Amino acid sequence: MTSATNYDNLVSELYVAYLGRPADYPGQQNFSAALANIAAPTDAAGLLALYNTNATVKSLVDAFGASAESQALYGNGSVESFVTAIYENLFNRPAEVAGLTFWVNAINSGQMTQGEVALAIAAGAQGTTTQGAADVQTLDAKLTAAQDFTSDLAQNPSLSAAYVGSAAAEEGRAFLQSINGGTSVILAQEAQQAANDLIASVVVLTGSVSIQSSGVATTVVSTATVSGTPFSANLGTGAATITIDGGTTATVTLGAHSAADAITLGASGTPTTAIAKFSGLNNAGSDTITFSVEQTGSVGGVQQGNTLTGFQQVTSANVAASGGNTTSLESWMAAAEGAAGSGVAGAAHSVAWFVFQGNTYLLESVAGQTADAGTMAANNTLVELTGTGYTFNHASGANGTLHLLG
Repeated sequence: MTSATNYDNLVSELYVAYLGRPADYPGQQNFSAALANIAAPTDAAGLLALYNTNATVKSLVDAFGASAESQALYGNGSVESFVTAIYENLFNRPAEVAGLTFWVNAINSGQMTQGEVALAIAAGAQGTTTQGAADVQTLDAKLTAAQDFTSDLAQNPSLSAAYVGSAAAEEGRAFLQSINGGTSVILAQEAQQAANDLIASVVVLTGSVSIQSSGVATTVVSTATVSGTPFSANLGTGAATITIDGGTTATVTLGAHSAADAITLGASGTPTTAIAKFSGLNNAGSDTITFSVEQTGSVGGVQQGNTLTGFQQVTSANVAASGGNTTSLESWMAAAEGAAGSGVAGAAHSVAWFVFQGNTYLLESVAGQTADAGTMAANNTLVELTGTGYTFNHASGANGTLHLLG
């Protein structure tokens, strides 16, 4: 019997053609195993030849049309829009008039099902004309990118579990829409980086996250709002704009780069189990951290907010003076929140920072350390920066924004 893995590329082609996105890993596994069980052909043309004579093949192909995702995409549209979508999914172009007419008539007459048409269009990609050669090149590039994406999911079960739902599917479609035949020369590194950035942006988290990261030649913008496990992302070497909602445990690693990064964070909550941790931020005067609890809305499209009013370092002497344990993060946090005896005091909208176990922590207080009196308020924010040696500026910290300086 043919190994199920031999069908992975064919299954990717079906997902790209019908749904316009990379396959989810469990879906690819199940579909590939079903094809292997009947020793089906491993290419689209061979599968199409069996569609009308093999009930299992027909059932598998038609399952795309019966899915909830398919109904959401095509259920309320015309046959013309369906055929056009298949062409866009596969070739990044609309159908030519003759082709559109042919496939629409085939569906409307009952001669072919939508699933069969999607398979037939994919199988019919030929390089015998100038347009045909361009179509083949684009389809090959998309299939390579899609398989890279799904392979990433296969290597990380937590990310695979996160690639579910309409938001993730839309991100997958946006990713493949950016791939065309012209990217095929350096497709491997571009697609892999884009897949990594994209997968990172749709992982399961508590709260919401949006990430924009510019890589080699690809920009991926994504937004997800789901609930579940902590959020972790390994991004590339481009500038990143990252917004993480409150109550989210997040670990974000950025590749070495000099471009400016902009981080916006929601409150950590209390008790503090949600800490945003960043590696690779630039300490060169260009990166910023904005505390969203200090933002008050926008006027005329311009963001408004409270200006950070104070900034101070907390030392082990402050922790000890408050009766805390210098080996305990909670004790450092209490001192940074103005615990009795610590000697740490501050007005509203101020930041305290300290170094604990080799990393730098920022604790932003809306009411101020004097008012907090050693207790982590629900609207305060705790940030962890990998390593030490950071310098900060709040003098220009309008709208709750802190600047990292060199």
